[in-house]
Amino acid sequence: MSKGTDIDSPTLSKIERGERLPTSEQLKRLAKFYKVSEASLKVKHTAEKILKEYGANETTYDAIQLVNEQLTTYARKSKEK
Repeated sequence: MSKGTDIDSPTLSKIERGERLPTSEQLKRLAKFYKVSEASLKVKHTAEKILKEYGANETTYDAIQLVNEQLTTYARKSKEK
């Protein structure tokens, strides 16, 4: 698969095992190779980064709820414009 993605085998292997997160460029290549939405991969990538950095715990959950509230407010204001 590394040939189809233009990502070297060791890097791709680390991404597959969850030991390394892909760069934006690698995400584009993976989306194209797997014929999936780049946007959906970016969402999953962001979620993985959050969990890797902060862990799955009550504080992270509460923080994500706060972000959700703030983004909801942002989205409402954007629609009003």
